[in-house]
This record gives sequence, structure tokens and C-alpha cells, in this order.
Amino acid sequence: MKLKIFITLLSLMFLPASVMAQNGLRIAAVVNDEIISYYDLNARLMLIIVTSNLSNSPNIRQRLAPQILRTLIDEKLKMQEAKRMNIRVSEKEISKALKLLSQQNKIPEDRLFDFLARNGIDQSTLLDQIEADISWYKIINRIQGQTSKVSQEEIDEKLALIQANTNKSETRFSEIFLPVDSPEKEREVQELANRLLEQVRSGASFSSLARSFSQAPSASAGGDVGWVKKGQIDPKLETALTQLKKGMISNPISSSGGYYILAVTDRRIEEGQGAGNIIVSLQQLLIPLSPTASKETVNQQMVRARNLVSKVTNCNDMERVSQEHGSPLSGSLGKVNLKNLPDKMLKLIQPLQPGQPSSAVRISDGIAIFMVCEKIVEKSSVEDLRNKIANSLTVQRQQSVARRKMRDLRHAAFLDVRL
Repeated sequence: MKLKIFITLLSLMFLPASVMAQNGLRIAAVVNDEIISYYDLNARLMLIIVTSNLSNSPNIRQRLAPQILRTLIDEKLKMQEAKRMNIRVSEKEISKALKLLSQQNKIPEDRLFDFLARNGIDQSTLLDQIEADISWYKIINRIQGQTSKVSQEEIDEKLALIQANTNKSETRFSEIFLPVDSPEKEREVQELANRLLEQVRSGASFSSLARSFSQAPSASAGGDVGWVKKGQIDPKLETALTQLKKGMISNPISSSGGYYILAVTDRRIEEGQGAGNIIVSLQQLLIPLSPTASKETVNQQMVRARNLVSKVTNCNDMERVSQEHGSPLSGSLGKVNLKNLPDKMLKLIQPLQPGQPSSAVRISDGIAIFMVCEKIVEKSSVEDLRNKIANSLTVQRQQSVARRKMRDLRHAAFLDVRL
């Protein structure tokens, strides 16, 4: 290996400086017997800048270059390990990853390479990244298969926790995870986390930065973790999430081997982790009111509507009141899937139990009060739920295995970083 490095470096030494500069052959890093050039580094920088909506300024490039070079070094190590383990990536697997990437960036799949070309980015820059990501996933899966699998006892424990948190709030969030492999690297990683946070708050794409920098399994999905309930994640992260409203982003959080940046994308109250669709049949009392009615008139009709349903306890009573006091638009609204309701309507209807009237709300046609007559929760099978739990635990274990494996590869490698 050392002989290969020597020969490669020797051949580069005899190239004219003008040729070196023209072809971007200046060496940014040597990884075992392979070279990362400044051309490679600049190409990846441009890819991240374009897909993440970053400013293409010298300052941004200079600040991100060290971490991007580190990412390229890690990718070299991943591909070298894949070659050693005889792991290959198929065209079908790459096509699937390209399709997902197109969706994340809202670019038609057949125009993705055109988009890169218009921005001066060779498609190999993206394909190399995708191949390294898929190879690494396969490496970790193979290692994971050689260790103990998730036990039924672990699944039972998580299932009991989920059932204990039924009807409690769930949060959907995305993450960027930056590992700290050694104490002397902590400050460097913290500074990177702060830089990425600054870029996101300035308008950069969270999902694109997660894909480029995050070392969590969620990186391939743009950092999307999915829905979680209380007790399912690290308590430190859980505490941070409870302090964030929908659409907010956390400050860097030191936890579990590195730094996290979290972004809350949605919240809901789910009736059981295994719940599928929730179908409700609705009754509506609508008291007509002009859109231009005065505030005083609106308040008076609000009070009237609340008084009319103050003693209503079922949908038969609600229907009678609607016929006597409501507009012709009052009455049954039929069966509705809660997931199809607008957010404001969902928040009003979702907490209601059958026979419980909602609060009075102002709508364009007047004052409305709703009542759920029937609620049907289409639950997934217990087996489906157990499979989801097993998959979640497997991902957590894979993340731990991946951190250890990458740390071992770095320690065993010959690295010459020249940036």
C-alpha cells in the first residue's frame, strides 16, 4: 500500500504546475492508496450548495470545506471496505436512490441530471455519493447480521411503553446527527453544528444538509425520523422536542455520542401507535350569519349556539336542535376520514368523543358546532405493530454499529489531509 501511495505521489510531482491546476489534481487528502483532489472537493461543495439552497460565497465554501472533505474521506473508506467485503451496488439500487432524491428536491426524476449540468456539476459527483451511502448500508447490515438480533423481550418492552402512551401527543421530526469520535474532536463538531444551524435558519434546505452531513440512518430520507411518542427516544432529545413548536429548529444538542439538530415538522394526538385511518360520522349545527356581521353580533350568536347545545348529549338531540334552530345546511355531514380534514378542523374534531359537541366556531356561512356521532379506528394488526417496533430497534442498533465501524476504519487507515 505504501508503495502505491509513493508511486502515485511521485507521478503527480512530475506533472507541470499548470496541468495540475487546470485539472484540479492538487491533492486535498490521501486515503490509504487513493487520492481526493481539490477537483473532487470543489465538485462536492458545489453539489451541496446547489441542493441545499446555500449562498455560493467564498466564506460559505471556506467554512464548509473541512467537513465536506471529512465526508469524502469517510466515503473513500466506505468504498474501500465494500471492495474488501466484495459488496456491490446494482443499477436498480442507484435508480431507486435517485428517485427518492428527486422527490426530496422536488425535481422531476428525468430532469435531475439536467439540473446538475446547468449548475456545472458532473453527475458522477452525485452517483459516487449515492454508491457510498448504499455500500455503507450493506456493510452495516452484514455486520448487524453477525450480531444478536432484536429479541422478543425487547419488542414486548417497547410495545408496553407504546400502549401506556396511547392517546398522548406524537411528534414528527427530522434530525441532523454529527458524531464525536474522540474528545479532541468535540469542539470541531460543535462548530460545524452551529454553522449548519446558521445556514438552515438563513433558508438552507434542512433535508439536503441532513443528507450531506448527518451520520444517522435517517440521512438517506433527508433526516426524517417519522412519528415518535414520549419515551421512545433519548430523554435529552425528547426534552428539546417538547420546547419546540411545529416548524421550529433546535439549537445543537449534545447527546448520545455527538450533536443533534432537530426540526419539528408536525404534531398530533394519535389513538394508539397501531392506529390506521380514523373515520367519524358528523352532525353540524349551523346558525346562519353574514360574513360582514359586526363583532357584537358574532359574539351574541356564539353565546346562542353554545346555549342551544348545552344540554345536548347525543346526535339525535343534535339533529333535533339543528332542525329547529339551524340553517338548511345543518344536519349530517356523513362519514369523514380525519386525515382529510384541514388542520384547524382536525384540531377541533379529533379530541371529541361520540356525543360531545365541539366549541362554537366562526365560519364563512355563520356559527358552527360539530358533534361526532360515531368514531371508527381502523387499527393495524398487532403483528404489524411488532414489526414496526423491531425495525425501529434495528435502526437504533445499526446506528451504534455504524459509529463503531467508522471509528475503526479511520483509526486503521493511512490518512494525509492537506486542506
